[in-house]
Amino acid sequence: MIEAIFRNLDAKDVFALCEEEFKTIQNIIDANVESETYRRIIDILEKGTNVFLGGRGTANQTAKMTGVRLFHIKSFLGYNVFMARGVNTPCPREGDLEILISYSG
Repeated sequence: MIEAIFRNLDAKDVFALCEEEFKTIQNIIDANVESETYRRIIDILEKGTNVFLGGRGTANQTAKMTGVRLFHIKSFLGYNVFMARGVNTPCPREGDLEILISYSG
């Protein structure tokens, strides 16, 4: 939107700009989903592990939202999802997964 305003584009041109940007975003997402790192994380999540999530600033809110969704799945399987630095957060054990999210990128 900022780029469209900066370029003084008409509304129809904004959609063309969005389509161009969505193609770039799609390539980034596809590259990550097809990566070895992503597959390894999915493999770990499928196993019997507790998950620890954390972040600073707005990234902590993202971690909390992710945690709620993961908790629905992991708790059904008998495992837990914890927020890092919580008052009742246990120490991670071997095989657990910790995901720390950066708010600065």
